[in-house]
Amino acid sequence: MATNAVEQGPTAKRVATNVAALRRERRITLAQLSEVMTAVGRPILPSGLSKIEQGDRRVDVDDLVALALALDVSPNRLLLPGAAGDDPMELSGEATASEETVWRWATGETPLAWNPYQDPGVDIDLDRSRRWRVENRPYVPPSPSLTDLEENAEAMRPVVAAMREVVNGGVKRDDALLFLQATLRFADWGKV
Repeated sequence: MATNAVEQGPTAKRVATNVAALRRERRITLAQLSEVMTAVGRPILPSGLSKIEQGDRRVDVDDLVALALALDVSPNRLLLPGAAGDDPMELSGEATASEETVWRWATGETPLAWNPYQDPGVDIDLDRSRRWRVENRPYVPPSPSLTDLEENAEAMRPVVAAMREVVNGGVKRDDALLFLQATLRFADWGKV
């Protein structure tokens, strides 16, 4: 029974391009990459690696992870461009976003605005953003829920006021938040 070949989409093409570019940047041959792939437990002959780079061989998820290990990058670096600018990036036939937005999505920082389950006229809600971070960044303690914020609003007013003052003084909001997070971690360790 014959099967129709599935045409490679934009992500498959990026993976092929990224594998070739990263291998060249590291100045390793196909034979050397093949040896490393064998060492990580996913042997692929040099000819197979060449076909991957040329887009003539599909990369399954196990290949992707092994290639990421062998090239010393995250799987996301193989799936996404090396830049995180404003250039639009095709994700599928219907979904596109800027490179930066896609990187933030892929690293679990924020959901994409494009969501087939969301009414297009509705802004992203805080509960969805919180759920997103919990599900996609399990190594980061979850942010408080809307209910938690409401219950603790009065106690948090001095912290919010201090943060506003810092930001109004010229410190970037994200830098101030990162500093506060780090300070709280040190406080947990009894160092502050």
